[in-house]
Amino acid sequence: MKGYKVLSPLRHNGERYYLGDFLAESAITEKESARLLKLGVVTAVVKEDEKVIPTVKEPDETNELEDEPIEKTLDLNFDLDELKDGAKQQGLEWKGNISKSNIIALIVENEKTAYFLDQLED
Repeated sequence: MKGYKVLSPLRHNGERYYLGDFLAESAITEKESARLLKLGVVTAVVKEDEKVIPTVKEPDETNELEDEPIEKTLDLNFDLDELKDGAKQQGLEWKGNISKSNIIALIVENEKTAYFLDQLED
């Protein structure tokens, strides 16, 4: 079965994956797999029974993806409550209810994105 071996713990589509986990090729889109390969957090492999065999083919370096905007990264990897909790821990304040897009904008404007990005690399 074709898929990807996790090289670094990551969070993708609301799920946590740990070092050595296997993601089936059918579990993620082609665009998502290209992004994860580019980030170096997964490698393409073939899984036979319980053996994981690295594939020879490497991603096409000439087909570079544009860097994903930080707003999109935050939106895809964190839910509203996680963003609110993290923003509060970073000393940010807002009045009343706040939408996900507005909390992301607040985090970016106050240059507090490193806190969230560090969580993605754990």
